[in-house]
Amino acid sequence: MLNYNFYIFDCDGVILDSNQIKTESFKETLSGYDNKLIDLFIDYHKKNGGISRFVKFKYFCEILLIKKDNNLVNDLLKKFNQIVFSKLCNSNFIPGVISFIKLLKKNDKKIYVVSGAFENELKEVFVQKDIYQLFDGIHGSPIEKDIHTKNIISINRSKNGVFFGDSKIDYEVATNNSLDFFFIKEKSEWIDFMNFNLTYIFDNFDCLKIDAL
Repeated sequence: MLNYNFYIFDCDGVILDSNQIKTESFKETLSGYDNKLIDLFIDYHKKNGGISRFVKFKYFCEILLIKKDNNLVNDLLKKFNQIVFSKLCNSNFIPGVISFIKLLKKNDKKIYVVSGAFENELKEVFVQKDIYQLFDGIHGSPIEKDIHTKNIISINRSKNGVFFGDSKIDYEVATNNSLDFFFIKEKSEWIDFMNFNLTYIFDNFDCLKIDAL
């Protein structure tokens, strides 16, 4: 586990126990709309973990409401951001993740976050939770995960890296960039992961038996 040159972590469901927080925040944001539309949106959200909330709200407006309205998308984004921020700051960590990251730091490893969350929000949450300083880079939307990952590979001049994720898009980004993928399952909303050829599956980071490293 300590033989990689760099380590990439998704955030929701991997560092923070926040998948359910975001799902409930989406529901709260869309309260007032037809419940059937909300259910369709939440299903889309869960099947597309790891993509930005902008893309998701655009889907809600253009596909479900059949209404191209950038102002509405921006209004929904603003409302969601106001709802979710304090909840993220008060969220729990995935078991064992901070001990593992501190172990990597102690061994002078390069550590990055690559998330679908808004980058500025992500950085502020990490400051509030006093973990900002543990990472060599914290990256999020609007730039896509695949682009961030390619940049990290370029900076490190190596593909000897690992991606810790909990969604299909995390798996695809890791695979497309020839990185090992560790699926963190405990809080994942990726329902059909068993249909994919996943080599490493762990409930959480306590399962990595960090004390033995």
